[in-house]
Amino acid sequence: MHHLCSLYIMLFVLCKLIEGCPSDFFRASNITCLHIAQPTLGLKKEYCDTIGSELFGRPLTEEMQEALSNEMKAQAEKWMPTWTFVGLERQSSHGMGTKSELWNFYDEDEVFHQSKYELWNKEPTNEDDCAAVGLESDFKVEQKNCLDSYALICNKNEFPCEDTDSYYSNYDGFCLAVVKDLKSYPNAVGSCLDGQLLKMRNLSYVEPVTQTFYNSKFSGGIYIGLKLNDNEQWIYENGEEEPDVQTPYTDDELKCGAVRLLEDTTLRIYSHLCAPERLWFLCEVTRKYYNTF
Repeated sequence: MHHLCSLYIMLFVLCKLIEGCPSDFFRASNITCLHIAQPTLGLKKEYCDTIGSELFGRPLTEEMQEALSNEMKAQAEKWMPTWTFVGLERQSSHGMGTKSELWNFYDEDEVFHQSKYELWNKEPTNEDDCAAVGLESDFKVEQKNCLDSYALICNKNEFPCEDTDSYYSNYDGFCLAVVKDLKSYPNAVGSCLDGQLLKMRNLSYVEPVTQTFYNSKFSGGIYIGLKLNDNEQWIYENGEEEPDVQTPYTDDELKCGAVRLLEDTTLRIYSHLCAPERLWFLCEVTRKYYNTF
């Protein structure tokens, strides 16, 4: 009986030692659990405190980068719409029979033969007259029925892309956003705030579109407790300096550092708008041991 009691106590202690991450946190390393928090108008530190954690603000180790990129990818793919309309449409056919093989970008007069367009994921048939892009097509274009309802991928041409009143972020020089507002194509073409449906003109658009799909959920990236100080240095909450921050503008309008998923699902740090309504962030808790079974 004494041995059974000792064994029970040992098992109880072991179970406490291998305690896993709290609910809504994911394992980022052997000692760190992370939680991706939505933007809040209150203090981020106070929010993290309410869920028994601390605001994250230090360099990400390679192990944490891999874990965070996997979590962002999983959350983004669960969130992202299957298809988004792009600003591409078939020319109207004159007469009965076979449809036209000529296409044009929305509100543009220039037309081109469908065989000259290099972004088709599948060669178009004589069925549908509009086009969309999504994960299923590896972010290339497929023809779609204009009256079906899909989300939008929006583009504007005014820089900086980011402001508190819109959803755009700068992806490789394009102001883009995926908007989960399902509409038919006739209704979609006028529905992008301060912009229009993206006109995907060539293969150079695929990478920024991919980034847009994977980061729009997070308003362009996740804040990692990194800010630009008055000495033009990027400093974490813990006082360490970050030498590698991508800045799309020369006048440093974006003073917060956020990680973004790239096309190859690695992370890169970009300057980001500090507006609280657009700033996703990380909370962390520390655990000494984890169950690896």
